[in-house]
Amino acid sequence: MINPTLTRSMTATRILTRSLVRARPALRPSHVARILPSRTLATQPEASEAKPDVTPVPKQSRWKGFLHFLGRTTLITLLGGAGTFYYITQRERSPGTQLPFDETKKTVVILGSGWGATSLLKTLDTTEYNVVVISPKNFFLFTPLLPSVAVGTLNPRSIIQSTRYITRHKARGVAVIEAEATDVDPVNKTVTFVDNSEVQGATTQRQIKFDYLVMAVGAEVQTFGIPGVKEHACFMKELADAEKMQKRFMDCIETAAFPGQSNEEQERLLHMVVVGGGPTGIELSGELHDFLEVRFDAPRIPKFLAKPSRV
Repeated sequence: MINPTLTRSMTATRILTRSLVRARPALRPSHVARILPSRTLATQPEASEAKPDVTPVPKQSRWKGFLHFLGRTTLITLLGGAGTFYYITQRERSPGTQLPFDETKKTVVILGSGWGATSLLKTLDTTEYNVVVISPKNFFLFTPLLPSVAVGTLNPRSIIQSTRYITRHKARGVAVIEAEATDVDPVNKTVTFVDNSEVQGATTQRQIKFDYLVMAVGAEVQTFGIPGVKEHACFMKELADAEKMQKRFMDCIETAAFPGQSNEEQERLLHMVVVGGGPTGIELSGELHDFLEVRFDAPRIPKFLAKPSRV
């Protein structure tokens, strides 16, 4: 026999269960994604259990790091210096194409190739002018080193620089004429020059027009009226003067070293007088002193000549 009370209780329980199942919301994918990681982490073992044995890396010393930095810096500096040197040498050898003579530009004629003319030539903008250099010497002479050439310390070619080398690095081509200017006409603006070299051709005299004329021919050596200086002394102004002084100086030394030469004659041959106490005179006196007093240990100079020499 079925109990009616138990039947009603079971029916009510089924109805309540169905209502709860219908009222419960379904899980969204986002909720599943949030729940799964937490469950996964919960199932993983603790980190302390899976931690491997790690060997500590030794720390690099500051001194070693500094040496590495210094090595890299030195390498970069050497490579940069080599590249800069190569660029400068190539630019000096091949400065590029120059502009031609332009008849629409004004012409500047420079007489001389000394300090004044060379300084102007280096700073002159040749893109605005046509430039012509007329000088008996086709080179620039560094005169402060003439005393060194006079005693043989330096080679004559060590103190000169070709004028055409300077003009080759200008934007426009510069005409360099080795000649001597003999006449200047300021009214017609012309310069007459002649070829004064030992080897001459069919044409030895020409005339050129100018818009601007620069006189940089230098000056004559001053003797201050001292008798005998102009006739017997060796000047120290041009390269030929230094070469002449060197030849005469070495001749005096070798003549004084000739066998049988008396002491009085040695003192006369090695007695040298420098006229003038300016920069050139002081420098020449110092070069002579160094040669006679310091360099007598050289095999080509007899030591017994050091005592009778006087400057």
